[in-house]
Amino acid sequence: MKKSWSELTEAEINRNKRNTCEKCLYFSRDGSTTTAGSRHCEYLLITGHRRGCSPLECKKKGIFKARPTGRRRINRAFTTS
Repeated sequence: MKKSWSELTEAEINRNKRNTCEKCLYFSRDGSTTTAGSRHCEYLLITGHRRGCSPLECKKKGIFKARPTGRRRINRAFTTS
């Protein structure tokens, strides 16, 4: 049985952020820090509405959007379409 997001330890949350969230377009990357614990999901800020699920369910619900890599990353724009 999976734990809900609120039941996870800080280490488990940071592990999930490293393994999943950091690969998502909506995960903050301000460059001021390298620790996963201080970064967060900016889905609400970018789209204007809530995710509607826990961060553990983003991929399954189709909310996760892969972060562009390579040259595409430089010119990326936030689009939700």
